[in-house]
Amino acid sequence: MRKFGYFICLLIICGCAASAYYAHHLLDRPLFADGLLSADGSRYVVQSGTSVKQIATQISESNNRWDRFIIEFYGRWATRNETIKAGEFNITKDADTKAFFATLIAGKVIEYSFTVPEGWTYREMLNKLMSLSRIQHPADGYQADAISQALDLERGKTLEGLFFPDTYSYVNGIHGTEILRQAYTNMQTQIEEAWIARSTTSSEISTPYEALILASIIEKETGVEGERRKISGVFHNRLRIGMMLQTDPTVIYGMGDNFDGNLRRVDLETDTPYNTYTRFGLPPGPIALPGELSLNAAVNPESTTALYFVANGQGGHTFSNTLAEHNQAVADYLRSSQ
Repeated sequence: MRKFGYFICLLIICGCAASAYYAHHLLDRPLFADGLLSADGSRYVVQSGTSVKQIATQISESNNRWDRFIIEFYGRWATRNETIKAGEFNITKDADTKAFFATLIAGKVIEYSFTVPEGWTYREMLNKLMSLSRIQHPADGYQADAISQALDLERGKTLEGLFFPDTYSYVNGIHGTEILRQAYTNMQTQIEEAWIARSTTSSEISTPYEALILASIIEKETGVEGERRKISGVFHNRLRIGMMLQTDPTVIYGMGDNFDGNLRRVDLETDTPYNTYTRFGLPPGPIALPGELSLNAAVNPESTTALYFVANGQGGHTFSNTLAEHNQAVADYLRSSQ
């Protein structure tokens, strides 16, 4: 009887040793080499809310419950049941289970970038956003009312101009609305800072939203840093004396899809809410996404007597005080561009 007991103990010890050896071998086994890790190249994606048990199932042989149990047990011990950060991780080709979980625990997810250039329209930004495959997009697209609700904005109000042009980092699986939220919050901060630092002696702008509208026009009129405040000064002069702004970018924006790349006289004469050749004052909303320099220029116009400006053919503009001077500048530009 005693020998039988020793035999049973020996079997248990051998079984434990065999199990320990098997577990050790399993945890040291390269995941990629055995084809157990489903990933894009050497990358592994953890969706939001994924549990250690689900991860263990993914990286173990589906028909082997013992393997899943060992990997899950190790994963729970390694992570101490803490939530693993969602995102995309770089996994080395020779990674075993222990190295795999160490990478997840470190939480160093792969970051991608989404750049919105200054002067883009809201539609251009959305089109680029929707082309990004690693972002979760709403099933019904980015409907204006849904975006307004998500950002706590007034329903029916244009979303144009409300998102700051910048480079935004994101991780695999992020919802596109979250990127829009970042860009919106960023723009609100930029407007607030520009408004606080505004000139109060020579400004015809009475609200931050008006500043945003004017900044969007300035952004579309010039890409020359040194010209922004002077162009702002021209527009402020026109607003001050009740003169139409007569700026082509607003007409183009108001035409929408009807603009074919050529702006004709009939377009300047066709009234739309954004046509500043037919209507006085600022248009009803922004026409683009302005950057920091244009926002600051809108509220800090340069002191100038100029009322006109036209392209000079060299990337900048010629400024004029009188219509006669302006007409001559236009003739010079047309002559040089022939």
